[in-house]
Amino acid sequence: MKSLKSRLTNINLYNPDTIIFFLVVAGLILRLGFVFYTGGAISQPDENVYIEQAKHLYYNGITNFSTIPTDRPPGAGLLILLSFILFGVNLLKAKILFSLLGTLTIYLVYKYVCDIFDKKLAIYTALITAFYPFFIYWSGHLMTETPSVFFIVSALFFTNRFIVMENSKASLYGILAGLSWTMLIITRAQNFYFLPFLFGFLLFKKTYKTKLTALLLLFTITISMPLLWMTKNYNSYGIFTIDTHGGATLFTSTAFYNESRIDWGLGTKTLEASDLYKETKTMNTGEKEYYFRKKAVEHIKKHPLRFVATRFDNFIQFWRFYPRTNIQMQDNSPFLSAKKTYFIIISLLTEPLLIIAGLFGLLIAIRKKLDFAFLPISFILFTTAIHTLVFSQMRYRLLVMPIIIIFAVFAISRIDHKKFFGL
Repeated sequence: MKSLKSRLTNINLYNPDTIIFFLVVAGLILRLGFVFYTGGAISQPDENVYIEQAKHLYYNGITNFSTIPTDRPPGAGLLILLSFILFGVNLLKAKILFSLLGTLTIYLVYKYVCDIFDKKLAIYTALITAFYPFFIYWSGHLMTETPSVFFIVSALFFTNRFIVMENSKASLYGILAGLSWTMLIITRAQNFYFLPFLFGFLLFKKTYKTKLTALLLLFTITISMPLLWMTKNYNSYGIFTIDTHGGATLFTSTAFYNESRIDWGLGTKTLEASDLYKETKTMNTGEKEYYFRKKAVEHIKKHPLRFVATRFDNFIQFWRFYPRTNIQMQDNSPFLSAKKTYFIIISLLTEPLLIIAGLFGLLIAIRKKLDFAFLPISFILFTTAIHTLVFSQMRYRLLVMPIIIIFAVFAISRIDHKKFFGL
């Protein structure tokens, strides 16, 4: 007992390892608190997509992977399945698993920033990550947001380790990086198109000269799950694609942009009520995908100026500081009221400072030609471009917010505080 008391009194509260421990605990308490506040209730329609994927595999077995519903890639569904296997079909426990994933992200952010900057900046970055309200909020939903944030942070962290660590550890970090990238892609299909930037960056760094085996491991693991999913779609529907609803999404966001901007569900219903949609009644999923891709391109060619205008609006929606006040949320959405009052207040308290400071941090990193910066900056530009071209909402920005937070802390650290405050 005396030994335990002695250890507690000798804790150095200024030690970064101690601080990060308490930050992780605080982050876990907040995330679990929100999960228990909402309970096992489902408040977002998309949650049902991933829950049904998990139930399909749970009740029919993993060998029935070929018949899994293909409306979305299965990354989030596989994580929910893991919870079902461990704890049974219990949505509250699945949410707890997601909150643990969100908590682990805090520590990974800390380790990543320790590698690229130093422990002081890492602590401040972890502090913001632990308390950032939208990380906490989305950890209580069985959707792609929390897993995607975790996988992009782990992918950047392990890829950086793969590049800078000695050759003896390259294979380990190559495997971990590959697993992170492959899970990121099958969680959010759009990230498949980031692979040329990733592979090009690794080749540019000439990692093949000293780490060829590890590099091949990274490449192979990264493309394994996407190729498996694309092959499954080809065998089932005759279309070799990572995403079997991308064509309909692009067409809806171009031909029915006004309706989809009010609410995506309204845009979908407008599409389904159209004469054009009736032509697809006898088509399978693959044929519909090809059909809507073709119609989307035709519509863009016919209305190029409107397409440019709507894409500019997409860009604004992606980077806006607070949600639109003229659009109501679902009445049953937990924590956030139908008028979005809390959402607006929280957004104005966090988003402007983080985004503006993050932009300055990006510019400083580019100016200083920091070696690590190309990959995360490319990912921000890529994600912005994808959602500008297709469809965007504020929540889609969550995927790049860990990177924005990192660069925001970096920018603030560069300020001469005495001069800034006139001291």
